[in-house]
Amino acid sequence: MEIRQGVLRDGQGEGEKRRGAGTRRRRTSPELKLKSVKLYLEWGLPSRLICQEFRIRKHALYRWARQYRQLNSEVEPDTYSRKEMELWDRLARLKLQIDACDRQADEMGELAIKVSELS
Repeated sequence: MEIRQGVLRDGQGEGEKRRGAGTRRRRTSPELKLKSVKLYLEWGLPSRLICQEFRIRKHALYRWARQYRQLNSEVEPDTYSRKEMELWDRLARLKLQIDACDRQADEMGELAIKVSELS
């Protein structure tokens, strides 16, 4: 073990400073935890890149990923399909509303042309 300018070089990553008495841990927001876990689990990004980008430790990312998997495994299987159907229904309603707005815009354009022709 070699100690040089406050850097411990045995068992820790290169350049990581030892936390001395009086230093406080940085709290990680739930949003950052969720974002990093999704990048790791769903997008398949390497943990090394995620940890470098968000300045978090690998073991923390692995712990959050394990907790995320446990929470998702406790959800009833049909919850996802029910939620998916609700989202598809909402999407269909929104598409109908967009079509109606487009038709109204076309009608307004035609009306404006007729008014300009009359004047």
